[in-house]
Amino acid sequence: MSAQAFGCLAPEKSMAFLHPAIAALSDVPVSKFFRDAAWKSFPGLNKHPGYWPLFCYLLFGSWHDKDTGRLLLYSDILSEIEGRDPNNSQAEKFLIDFREEVLRPVGADIRWTDWYKPKRKCRQLRKRDFGLEFEEILRQEHLGKWNRGERVYLLDGSIHNRLNARRFRRQQREAAGRLPTFCEHAEFIRTYMNTLPANLFTTKVQENFRSALKATFNLPDSPVRDAQLRILRHINSQPQPFYFPSEKGHTVRLSTSEGIPNLKSNVRRALTKGWEEADLRCSQLAICASLWRIKEVTDFLATGKSIWNRLFDYLELRPEQRQLAKPILKKAIYSTCYGMEEPRVRGLTARDFAGEGMDKKLSPSLLKEELFASLFNSRDIALEQIAEEGGGMTAYGRWLRITGEREPRDIMAEVAQSWEMKLIYPAFDLARKTSDFTITLFQHDGISVQFTRRSEQWKRRIEESINENANRLNFMTWLEWS
Repeated sequence: MSAQAFGCLAPEKSMAFLHPAIAALSDVPVSKFFRDAAWKSFPGLNKHPGYWPLFCYLLFGSWHDKDTGRLLLYSDILSEIEGRDPNNSQAEKFLIDFREEVLRPVGADIRWTDWYKPKRKCRQLRKRDFGLEFEEILRQEHLGKWNRGERVYLLDGSIHNRLNARRFRRQQREAAGRLPTFCEHAEFIRTYMNTLPANLFTTKVQENFRSALKATFNLPDSPVRDAQLRILRHINSQPQPFYFPSEKGHTVRLSTSEGIPNLKSNVRRALTKGWEEADLRCSQLAICASLWRIKEVTDFLATGKSIWNRLFDYLELRPEQRQLAKPILKKAIYSTCYGMEEPRVRGLTARDFAGEGMDKKLSPSLLKEELFASLFNSRDIALEQIAEEGGGMTAYGRWLRITGEREPRDIMAEVAQSWEMKLIYPAFDLARKTSDFTITLFQHDGISVQFTRRSEQWKRRIEESINENANRLNFMTWLEWS
């Protein structure tokens, strides 16, 4: 049964959304069976023209909180969906109306968090329950059960075709090139990555998409798994990632949205099997240890010993706990390096440990570890110095001044990120001189590479180039191949 049979008020293609989180949904294809099933299951969708795009965003939106993995419910996103001026937003009322008119009449529900102004945290989707029957239909849609049938675009129901897919890819590439970058290395990397041939990615996704889905469904049922499924839906529609700079100009970093680099590492590796991965060893810790002159951390890194094994041993983690703990420890270090307050690091880390079935008391113990304590103390001194000097200097000689929107902790993170880019850049300098390999993904302190010949020789050359650069810049880090 079609949406029109229910008096569908879903937007047409001419009613284009401007916010990128919603605009991206316009080009997501689904099976016609799935789209019709949604309208049949939730007849209340026809009561407001914004209910269908909100329904689609709750299912396939891919803007997630980096800490919780939950879908973000920004007021400006919800205002645009509702057709309301964002300066007169009634975001929560819109969510309540949607829940009462669309979901609860058929036994479904959503729950969300409150927004938190002091930390500039928007609402997040806490729970989505669209009923056992429809959630199973959604799971089968993710698994591609109806892929051989008619494919349509999610928002307006028009027929999916390759011409539209190429148009969307072209629009994404053009949009990624509009904003200025903030150093010559960022400009070169963006140009290199955004002009790669599309078939590099379409071929890889066709080869390994099922494996990536399997890796995703092997994750625990959680917002993180849900986020991976949402991102994979966008990748399946348009596989090539495009890199863009910060809209506010607050970092040299390049980002992607709804793309392969946004996947969790195990899902990404399943999807890109055949590409080689490499990253800088403990890059942020090494950068901060050097900039903040933390001798005990630099001395430890110089031994070549694993910081993770040291922390595992200190926390007395069992072998089966160590793989689960590593991303938690990594996030705790990154959060500290980027200026997060100690109580918040402690609280989030405790939550993460508990989420993996470990004792949340591991968090305060971690913060007492000698190197961790030194990192916190030196970080606080660095923040005081930035505050006293009114700003900080990037690796590219750009002075970052404290403003109402740019606090000392923001500047500290931006400075470290600029050195991170300077450390990884030599790989791109080599890549532009040969056709023997292609850098296929860029992830701040790491890369993925497709070799066509002489892979071992080129691995050594890339490694030597980056390591020499790190030594010259006096950072105790080096490139490691996975």
